[in-house]
Amino acid sequence: MAVYRHTLSGLLLAILCITGLLSPAVFPQNRDAERRPLNSFNLRYLRLSFSAPTARPLSMGGAAIALSDDPTAATINPAGLVFYVRPAISPSTKLSVREFSEPAVVTGSDDMEVRHTDLFFDEALLSAVVQYKRLHLSTFREVIYDARLSFQSLQTIEVDPALPVETVIQRNFPSRKTLLKTRIVDNGLSLAWGFSERLNFGASLRLTRLEYHLNEEQYYENEFPGPALQYRGLNHITADNLYLLQSIDEKRWGIGFSAGMISHLSERLMVGLVYNYRPAFDLKSNIFLPRYSVSRGDSLITFASREDTTTRVRYDLPDAYGIGIAYKYRGRLNIALDLVRVRYSELLSPAEKSRSGRDPRNLIQDDLPGGIDPEKQNDLVLEDGWEFHAGVEYILKVGARKLRLPLRIGYYYDPGHIAHAREGQAAFQPLFPEEKGYHHATAGLGFFWGDKLRLDGAMDVTSKAITLVGTTIYVF
Repeated sequence: MAVYRHTLSGLLLAILCITGLLSPAVFPQNRDAERRPLNSFNLRYLRLSFSAPTARPLSMGGAAIALSDDPTAATINPAGLVFYVRPAISPSTKLSVREFSEPAVVTGSDDMEVRHTDLFFDEALLSAVVQYKRLHLSTFREVIYDARLSFQSLQTIEVDPALPVETVIQRNFPSRKTLLKTRIVDNGLSLAWGFSERLNFGASLRLTRLEYHLNEEQYYENEFPGPALQYRGLNHITADNLYLLQSIDEKRWGIGFSAGMISHLSERLMVGLVYNYRPAFDLKSNIFLPRYSVSRGDSLITFASREDTTTRVRYDLPDAYGIGIAYKYRGRLNIALDLVRVRYSELLSPAEKSRSGRDPRNLIQDDLPGGIDPEKQNDLVLEDGWEFHAGVEYILKVGARKLRLPLRIGYYYDPGHIAHAREGQAAFQPLFPEEKGYHHATAGLGFFWGDKLRLDGAMDVTSKAITLVGTTIYVF
C-alpha cells in the first residue's frame, strides 16, 4: 500500500506540472528567471594605480628603488632605511584631482565617454624609523589608493526585427547607474640590516585594509521598437525598466610583504632590487533581479524576480617587482632609473566564484545558446605592464652649506590597466575599450636646514590628473 500511495502521488504531481495547475513559484528553477542574460560583475570596476607616496621620489618620476635613503624608504625599498642612522619621523600629505572616463555608446552622440572628476586630499604616508646597532626598524601607514566614482552610462539598444526579444537582450548591454568607492590602506613594519658597507637588505610586513563599496542599477527599456534597428535608452530608471540591482559593501584585511636589496657597485653607482607581494580579497556581491517584462509588438517575455547572494568577486591586488640604478656625484647631483613590472593580470584571475559558474571575463552573450562568441574564449583580458621611471636631482648649496635647495625633475610611464575586450571582439570594444597608458611629468623642490629638518614638495601632471605632495622629515 505504501508503494502504491507513493506511485499515485508521483503521477498526480506530474499531471499537475504538465497541465500548469501548480504555480511556477513552487519550483525555484523557473526557466525564464534562470535564462535571464546577465553579466553579474563588470570587471572595469577592479581598478587600481600606484604612485610614490612622498615628495622626493614622486618629483623624480618615482625612481627610488636604488635611491631610497630616507624614512619613506619603507614603502619603496626597505633596504634604504639603513642609510638613516638617527631616529626620524616623516608625514606626507597628498592632494590629487583626477578625471575618470567610462564608455557610453549612444546613437547620434559624438561623445563616447562619461567623465567624472574625483578629488583626493589626505595624509598619504606617516612613517617613523629608529636604529639599534646594525638594525633599522620602521613603522608606517600608507594610503595606497582612494577613489570615488559616480556616473550614469547610457547604452544603445540594437534591435534586429528577425530576432526574438530574448536574443535581443542577450546581444545588448544594459545602461547603468553606478556609485563606486575604493580605499586601500597599508599598515606596515619594516626591518633593514646593513650586511656590509656595500650591501644592505630590508623587508616590510604589510597589513592591508580594503574598503570596497559598489551600488549599481542596470536597466533596459521595457519596450523595444518594431521596425527600428537602433533605440536610445532612457536616462532615468523606473520600476518597469529596472533589470538588475547589485551591491558590495565590504571591509577586509589581508597580509602582504616587500623585500629589497641595495648594493654599492662603486663609490657613486648603486643598484637596487625590490619585490612586492600583495594580498587577494573575496568580496560578497549581493544581486537582486526584479521581475522584468519586455515586449516588441506581439512578442513578450517575462523574467521572474530572483535574488542571488552567493556570488564572490575576487579582488587580487597585483604583485610587482623591479630594478633600479642610481648615480651620485659629489653630493650635488643624483640620477635614478627604475624599471618595474606590475602583474595587473592578477586582477582577473580568478575574477569570480558563484554557484552559476559564470565568469565575468566571458560576457553575457555567452550565457545562452547561439551567443556571438561560440568559442567561449575570455572576452575581457588584462595584461601585465612595464613601468619606466627616471629622475634627476641637483642640490644647490647656499651660504655656509647649512641651507640646501634640491631641484628635481622626472618622468614615468604608467601603462593602461583596466580590463578590456580582447583583440578581434569588435562587438565588445566600444563598451570595453583598451585604456591607453599615461605619460607623467614630475617636478619638485626641497628645503634642507642643517641635518634635522627637511621639507619637500612635488607635482605630478598627466593629461587627466594633477597631484601635489608635501613631505616633512624631522631627525631627532
